[in-house]
Amino acid sequence: MKITEGKQSRPRRVLIYGDNGIGKSTLAASFPKPLVINLEDGVGGIDVDATERRTELAEVIGDVSWLIQNENPYRTIVIDTADWLEKLIFSEVAKKAGKTTVEEIGYGKGYELVEHNWRRLLNGLTMLWASGRHIIFVCHSKVAKYKNPDGDSYDYHAPAMHDKGSEIVQQWCDEVLFCHYRTLTRTVEEGYGNKRAIAVGGTERFICCQEAATHVAKNRLGMPAEIPMSFEEYAKFLGNINGLVINGSSKIRSEVNV
Repeated sequence: MKITEGKQSRPRRVLIYGDNGIGKSTLAASFPKPLVINLEDGVGGIDVDATERRTELAEVIGDVSWLIQNENPYRTIVIDTADWLEKLIFSEVAKKAGKTTVEEIGYGKGYELVEHNWRRLLNGLTMLWASGRHIIFVCHSKVAKYKNPDGDSYDYHAPAMHDKGSEIVQQWCDEVLFCHYRTLTRTVEEGYGNKRAIAVGGTERFICCQEAATHVAKNRLGMPAEIPMSFEEYAKFLGNINGLVINGSSKIRSEVNV
């Protein structure tokens, strides 16, 4: 029986989600020697290695299989984005069933097949993670409604995915990080004693690292509720992980022995 003692520093499995254009892909590309599996074509302006745009689920599975079977220099695999990957899974499941949409399969069978495809893909990504790679999912955000059984329902930020797929990916990941702008408000008079709050600013970016009523998040690194939005701030909590470079572009990282 093999027993490990104490806290272990391991490659990370991370879901990064947040507002459009906030820099999610740039943050993911700051990990050591990344390769982006490109589903959305949103990394053209980033200095990072990326595949051609993938439009079929089989292509993504093929990329993961190739990375498992072939020696390569990549230390981080980025899925950009998880919500576009989910669309490919939905499309593949519907096509194989001879239907237009997953819902048409009926009796919940369609979503069972979706879950099967998610787990199949995560099994491959787990093999890459176990071999020492960081696995990063990038995802857009949506505003969802929480039906509170103990009080009023309320809106919160969540990954822009179907609930089942989002749950599977969140459970698999070590960190779920919500990237957001800090919005400040000021009160203006509207006459007749009425006041209204208006938004000002909104350029400060930060990462939410812990669950709250306003958003989905978690971490297994003892991180505070929020940190500034940069890889350097996140990396402070990672410990001694082989190949980790705190500062530098992906091109610089390619020259480092990782």
